[in-house]
Amino acid sequence: GFGLGARIEYADVLLSVDLDGDYKSIDDQGNYDIFDYLMHLAEDNSDYPNSYFKVYPTFNMNYNINENQSIKLGYSKRVNRPSLRQLKPIARNLSTALIRMGDANTKPEFIDKIELQYTKTKGRNSFSSSFYYNYTIDKIQYWDRDIVTFDETDYTVMRSANFGITKGLGLDIKATIWPLPFWLVIVGTNAWSSIFEGSDESDLVGNSWGSYSFLSNRMFLPFGSL
Repeated sequence: GFGLGARIEYADVLLSVDLDGDYKSIDDQGNYDIFDYLMHLAEDNSDYPNSYFKVYPTFNMNYNINENQSIKLGYSKRVNRPSLRQLKPIARNLSTALIRMGDANTKPEFIDKIELQYTKTKGRNSFSSSFYYNYTIDKIQYWDRDIVTFDETDYTVMRSANFGITKGLGLDIKATIWPLPFWLVIVGTNAWSSIFEGSDESDLVGNSWGSYSFLSNRMFLPFGSL
């Protein structure tokens, strides 16, 4: 079988920072600190337009090898919008001289994904494996670092930012097993490799890889589940 679809999105976004007296004025010399200073800088650079129009197509093709085995090939385009924490320029300490804050200039990241999946079932049990490729534009990370000097002290300020392109490959394997009618076991593993490129900052360019595994047990009793 085949499936084809699309979603259209238009976003008209304008973010503005208005302290409205929540942070101290620079005239309050006794209590004015690095957090007040950073917030006033954000207010001075306020009004961040970030409007966009996007089409998100999807395509799926399914082939049943037999009644217990199937193969699925799919493509989708999706968006990962920055969270409020990544947008709001609220400064907070990670350590004495390291500060993290959001940046209202952070744009959404757009992801193209291709996935090939194989599934096999036997009764209530199932096994699936999928190989996928991701292509991400404007990847969001807390990697925009600046050194800000305030009151003769240097602070490292780490802001959320978009930094280029990410290309990723991954393999996902999962098995669902019912050892007994009331006992469900789910076990799986995932491994991936990513390439980061297109950034002007050398520490944001390179390769990364990793993996994780999980095991879940669940028992269903007459009055509920554990």
